[in-house]
Amino acid sequence: MFETGEAPYPVQRTLLVSGILQRAFESLDQGSVRLETPELDVSHSVGPESHHARA
Repeated sequence: MFETGEAPYPVQRTLLVSGILQRAFESLDQGSVRLETPELDVSHSVGPESHHARA
């Protein structure tokens, strides 16, 4: 990203993971209750290349 100025994956993925973690911690703080997450109802396209375990 620093070399090209472009993220190697869609920004939606980062926002989705951040939202999931936020709601998970909120649930834990409230006694592990189930929380609805309509704000996480997003879609994004995924390219053919894999970004799994790239380092």
